[in-house]
Amino acid sequence: MKKKIFIGGIILLAIIGTGVFYAMPQINEIQKDAYLNNFEVFVEEVKERHGDYSQAEWERIEEEYQKFSGQNRLSQEKVFTKEDKKSISALDGEYLSYRASGYLDYFIETTNDAIDNT
Repeated sequence: MKKKIFIGGIILLAIIGTGVFYAMPQINEIQKDAYLNNFEVFVEEVKERHGDYSQAEWERIEEEYQKFSGQNRLSQEKVFTKEDKKSISALDGEYLSYRASGYLDYFIETTNDAIDNT
């Protein structure tokens, strides 16, 4: 009787273990897709509002961007395809262009305010 329970337990563990190993690639794919989607949404929001952000908002946005370009990206690096990497590079470039434009707009606005106040 104990032998049957022991063998049954081993079979059950083998089935569960196989399921876990099978599910891991799917989990990684879901996490990768979530990362890409969230990054696209982030860049789209910056695109729509980059001319309206204050300096404090740009600082918060830059912190969020650093999360996308830092540890969050590194944790998904193994599952990115070449196409994913191209998309990420394009999103990086797009974000950086809006950030530069936003900083420039803010600089011009504050310079004009300083000139008007003198």
